[in-house]
Amino acid sequence: MSVRTLGLAAGVAGLIAATLSAAPAAAAVSGSVAVTAASGSGCAPDTVTAAEKDGKLEIRYRGHQAKAGLNLPKAAVSQCALSLAITPAAGYGYQLGAGTQTVDYQVEKGTYSSNTFHYRTDGEAGLLDSDSLDGPHKEVATTSLAIVEPVRGCGAAPVKPFLVDNALRHFMGKNTQLVSVSTYSEAPETPSVALGLQWVTCA
Repeated sequence: MSVRTLGLAAGVAGLIAATLSAAPAAAAVSGSVAVTAASGSGCAPDTVTAAEKDGKLEIRYRGHQAKAGLNLPKAAVSQCALSLAITPAAGYGYQLGAGTQTVDYQVEKGTYSSNTFHYRTDGEAGLLDSDSLDGPHKEVATTSLAIVEPVRGCGAAPVKPFLVDNALRHFMGKNTQLVSVSTYSEAPETPSVALGLQWVTCA
């Protein structure tokens, strides 16, 4: 297994110093996380879940897979757009932090593969791109997502959905006679995506 660290999205890097130097203390309370909408070829109905577990927002996919090669399209994209409701208890907010995504790459020679991770919350967008891969490349790769977000959910304004959009892509060479497959982790012990999630006391 390998680990890669991704670059920060534009506009997010500037939040690091202020957030880390004055981060609110985590509160021993529970909130809720739910998938309110899912669309795309990578998330058929009832194949994606989200939950809070041990200080993490865990997203799990089944069948989020890009496959291309012999007797298949020369280019393949598996994309999934999610809308998540993160609802803290009364008097509390939430803060998202760094995490990981895990993909099983089985990429053959002559194939170019990549994945992207987008997120949006409270009208602010972030984009984290993983390194592209050239086959042959076969590994289960866990990629670090360097996300730093301010506390959200405090105040009178309603909590807006947290939006996640990620995609796996394969592009094949003309003479490739093999099948390449990339799949978001489906292992019970390894979430497809895991982000830091703290419930914090509102000032």
